[in-house]
Amino acid sequence: MDLTALAVDAVTDAHAASPDHRYELDLGGDPDDGAAVETVDLATLDLDALDTLETVDDARDDLVVVGDEARLRQVLTNLVGNTRVHTPPGTRVRVGVRADADDVVVIVQDDGPGIPADLVPDLFQRFSRGDTSRNRVSGSTGLGLAIAHAIVLAHHGTIEVESTTASNGRPTGTTFTVRLPRTRVSANHASQRGFPADSDETR
Repeated sequence: MDLTALAVDAVTDAHAASPDHRYELDLGGDPDDGAAVETVDLATLDLDALDTLETVDDARDDLVVVGDEARLRQVLTNLVGNTRVHTPPGTRVRVGVRADADDVVVIVQDDGPGIPADLVPDLFQRFSRGDTSRNRVSGSTGLGLAIAHAIVLAHHGTIEVESTTASNGRPTGTTFTVRLPRTRVSANHASQRGFPADSDETR
């Protein structure tokens, strides 16, 4: 499946649920290596026009992975949904999809308040709460990231997080980076790895 399509769906849903956030899609290249990047600001784009984006098509073989589409969609929905639930209105969220050697890399980056450094190491553990006060308000049980982590590992991928808060004296924000191999995992193998039960949880 094309991870760009999954990213578009996740961002479209998040934008519809929280138009006060600024969601952007970076599609078609890596800004660090000089490749052309198409940036789409959903605040100024008719959502119906996303279907016509040149970068969301079958020609992008370099952004296709083999795996369980429903589970990978769950990962993208969780990561993008977290930005809506756990950052304030006006937060800029960038979702990027790019090829890197034999992997497809998905980045979900926001300029929100960040996650305290002492909570980051346990963020992917079951019942971890990146921000307990916000999770109480949103009703989250802290399972979302643990499930996302398990799904990515079952696809022989990795998921990492970097976050900066105001206490660091640098611009605040959080970046989740997911790396998935493009062709090394069969769909049947991925669907038989014992995923956690379905959940719509964030963090």
